[in-house]
Amino acid sequence: DISPRRISLQISGARARNISIQPVKVCDISVSVVDDSAINVFADGNRLAVTSGMMRFAAEDEELALVVSHKIAHNAMGHVSYLTFSTRFESRADNVGLYIMARGGYKISHALTFWRRVATVSSGGISHTTDHPTSPERFLSLSNSVTEIQNKVRRNQSLTPNFR
Repeated sequence: DISPRRISLQISGARARNISIQPVKVCDISVSVVDDSAINVFADGNRLAVTSGMMRFAAEDEELALVVSHKIAHNAMGHVSYLTFSTRFESRADNVGLYIMARGGYKISHALTFWRRVATVSSGGISHTTDHPTSPERFLSLSNSVTEIQNKVRRNQSLTPNFR
């Protein structure tokens, strides 16, 4: 259903705000918010769940778009359906997620800053070396992806990922 909705939004300690949302159907991935203080977004292959902790942690739309696009990339590439997680899957989801963001018109220049913030409050979530790249590897890969995308934008090239 993509009819307009009016909702009340309240984050702990803040005054409730009433906002209008006009949903736009752009893909078949449903997104829900889960009341959980963890700073996380979950993907199951078809859906995404954003925790209220992540909603509070993300300082701006671009930060939330970064983690959501990362999880969309996992879903789109079928990573979750294999029930196996690997550093390779994480690196590809980082790369493809940045392309999804850029194609959606979001700024990607602050991606590293956001992931560093995540690492300082939730170091396990970004440094599980069995299924996530170590932080230095991840930051180097993210930096390379941001540069690659920015160069393509400057050259007016197609924003299509180059799988490494």
